[in-house]
Amino acid sequence: MKLSEILKGIDVKSAYSDVDVLDVTQDSRLVKEGSLFVCIKGAVFDGHNVAAEMLEKGAAAIVVERDLGLDKQIIVDNSRAVYSPICSNFFNNPADKLKLIGLTGTNGKTTT
Repeated sequence: MKLSEILKGIDVKSAYSDVDVLDVTQDSRLVKEGSLFVCIKGAVFDGHNVAAEMLEKGAAAIVVERDLGLDKQIIVDNSRAVYSPICSNFFNNPADKLKLIGLTGTNGKTTT
């Protein structure tokens, strides 16, 4: 899938050229050739610290919150917030295909 399709509807400060992306991940252990790596800062691990290594592993591009001075970076305000819409776009918006049914009432919902 093209990077431009994956970033559709996402507020991007700075983007990289339109490349083919084969996978999307925020787990540095799962990055492979053609992956889009989303750098997310956690309590213990910050994906920004391994961004250069992910490019060396063959990542097609990286999503970051600040300029790291690297090629192939896409700068956004909050990488954690854009991870979900990026995945949704990559997998062709699967939530759009779901049917939602709500059950209301006082009794009997547990056994329905």
